[in-house]
Amino acid sequence: MYSSVGSVSDEEPGVNTTSSAPYFRSSRERGDERDARATIASASAPRLWEEMEADLERDQQMLEIEDEKLELQIRLDTAMRETEGLKRQLDEIIETEALIIQQGKEGRAGGLARINYLGTHAGVVGIVTSILSGLINGLVMFSFCVAFASLMFNKKLEQYITVGVEIQCSTVLVGIFAKLTSRMPFSIFGPDIIPALFLASAADNIARVIDEPSELMPTLLVAFVLSSFLLALTCILLAYFNGHRIVDYLPISVLKGFLACIGYEVMKAAWKTSAGEHYEDFDKWHMWKLVLPAYPMGVTMYFFKRYHIGNPVVAMAFFLVGPLVLFFSVLAISGLSVDEARNSGWFYEKAKYSLFERQWEMLNLAKVDTRGLGAAMPDVLVMVVICSMDILLKLQSTKKKKSDSRLITITS
Repeated sequence: MYSSVGSVSDEEPGVNTTSSAPYFRSSRERGDERDARATIASASAPRLWEEMEADLERDQQMLEIEDEKLELQIRLDTAMRETEGLKRQLDEIIETEALIIQQGKEGRAGGLARINYLGTHAGVVGIVTSILSGLINGLVMFSFCVAFASLMFNKKLEQYITVGVEIQCSTVLVGIFAKLTSRMPFSIFGPDIIPALFLASAADNIARVIDEPSELMPTLLVAFVLSSFLLALTCILLAYFNGHRIVDYLPISVLKGFLACIGYEVMKAAWKTSAGEHYEDFDKWHMWKLVLPAYPMGVTMYFFKRYHIGNPVVAMAFFLVGPLVLFFSVLAISGLSVDEARNSGWFYEKAKYSLFERQWEMLNLAKVDTRGLGAAMPDVLVMVVICSMDILLKLQSTKKKKSDSRLITITS
């Protein structure tokens, strides 16, 4: 084949293509040249591919860096705007504070005078309310002392009812001591009906066993002291060994039955207290006449206390004074004297005057009858168990109310 001068596809390096002399190459030379070029291209292709991948990776890294720079710039702008807003708020707060300080300085005298007036008024009201609450609680507790003493000292022990009142009133000494040493200064201490119920049964057993009158009260007082000691020891052991957990493992039916038993005993004692010696005369109107007036007052007082109706101080004062005024008004209208009403069972027998320390003078250990003490021990032990369970239930109820109040606070 003939090739003209200056052909790109056929020229060789180092050959003067501007020469006028023609240059001819054979087909073999041209084939060798193509093979050499193909060999060179195939040898350099992997390196070129690696360089292209490296370039792509660098480009990707540059894009990520640019995105990160853009994000940081946006965050920086946002933070600067927030900082400017906070600075404006701070300036406003400083201005408001300065204005309040200025107003406070101007009205300080009048404000302090009003605060002193309100504080004095609230303090006087608080003191008066506290005094009235103390007096009313004292009257209620004294009524309980008389009622519980009448339960514990009946029949053969009726002549010692004043000693029973003194024993019940001795709880004021324990209350003062506990008030000064307890970590719960808001607690109120006083006599309880549950121990009185079981100690009344123990007193009946002692009076039934002992024939010698001089041994009756010493044995009874020792039984009372022993019951208090055993109950206190049980409470200490329950507190030390975390015995409050016992309630968590008792079936609800057992707890409800326990409460029902206490309620039955309380109702039975209230019936006996109201009817006196006529409490078993169901076929006589006189017994019902003595019992029925207690129910309207008791049920009404229960609902007032249960549903927190009105001011407690006013409600308790009303239920202490109101029934007395009503009773003596009816007594005056009917024309009966106090002695006649007492003979009909409306009053206790007149109590003999007795000194407060007389109860301890009668505690003569040499005259304690062991048979009478043994007869009282079953009731004493049952009392310890029942009172301990009652204490645990009250603690559990208090803990539940506390957790419920926390839950209400959280949800509100």
